[in-house]
Amino acid sequence: MRIIKDNRKEMIPGDYIFFTNNKTNEEIKVVITFVHFYKDFEELYKYEDKKALGYEDASKASYKDMFFYYKEEDIKRCGVMAIGVVLL
Repeated sequence: MRIIKDNRKEMIPGDYIFFTNNKTNEEIKVVITFVHFYKDFEELYKYEDKKALGYEDASKASYKDMFFYYKEEDIKRCGVMAIGVVLL
């Protein structure tokens, strides 16, 4: 889950993303399986699978958790997205 920034608007299934662990410099590669766009995290949480969002207990999932990472004004201005990935 991310806010939609210019560099993310063009992501499509089949694209690759590389993540680097800042402590170990280990790099992993994932392939995008889906990209879903929403107006805000409240809407995203209505439609996306809670386990896929990282919650072990779906009943504890709350869109308000995302306010720890993003400002409400940025969410309203940019919109949000769910990105499905598979580790390669």
